[in-house]
Amino acid sequence: MKKLEIDIDNLNKEKLQLKDLVKKYEEWVAESPSRELNGRRLPRIWTLKKHYDFLVGQDLEADSVVHLEQKQKGSQF
Repeated sequence: MKKLEIDIDNLNKEKLQLKDLVKKYEEWVAESPSRELNGRRLPRIWTLKKHYDFLVGQDLEADSVVHLEQKQKGSQF
């Protein structure tokens, strides 16, 4: 009888562990659409970042050219 009670307790503990595991998997499945959406957004974000970096580079280059022209005008004067 004592062995059966121990077996029942062990099975109840295992049942609780399995319920927790099922809950965790259900949460993962529920989050999957948002992860998929984020995965689709990444290429767009990278494209925007590349374009932004390109524009920042052009702005820095333009500032350098303006500074150089002002320096040359100053030395000619």
